[in-house]
Amino acid sequence: MKCSASSSSPSSRRRSDKTNFNVEQHKQTRREVMKFAALAPALFSALPAMAILQGNDEDDEAFLAKAKANRSAKLQNERSKQAKYAGEKLGRSTGGVAALQLAVYKISKAGSLIDQDSIYGAGAELESGNWEKELGKSEFGTDALISAVGALKQACASGDANGAKQAYVSTANALKQVANAGGVASQLKFL
Repeated sequence: MKCSASSSSPSSRRRSDKTNFNVEQHKQTRREVMKFAALAPALFSALPAMAILQGNDEDDEAFLAKAKANRSAKLQNERSKQAKYAGEKLGRSTGGVAALQLAVYKISKAGSLIDQDSIYGAGAELESGNWEKELGKSEFGTDALISAVGALKQACASGDANGAKQAYVSTANALKQVANAGGVASQLKFL
């Protein structure tokens, strides 16, 4: 019996060694799978993040030139819209009359914003565009009108509601005087 026991013993050792080896190998593959499963989200989420990052556009001369061109096109578009509004919508006026009509529009828009207690909005409306320069170049750009517009802009910039209302009334009166003196009051709308 000892012989049979000794012969079964090495074979059982071999089986147990194989079993232990398989268990060890199985544990290693489980560990590897678990490591991969733990790292997989980090690996896969990092890949798209690289595609999101962009280069520094401030160094790209072509990009800067394109941005400047787009900005100047937007400004030109704004100017043409103002001229189109003054020319077509408000009575097909030309030259100095168009500049005066645009001033009437801007000042009346600012007046409605002042009436709604949006003093800073009125100031922004008066600051937008180049209507004040065009008015100054025209024959209707008198010193009294230009100074009244300046006082209105200053009152709006300071946020003084009462001062802005008083400056609006004086600016509207100066506009009426200039239009009546030039004989174009009947051509202007919303005066």
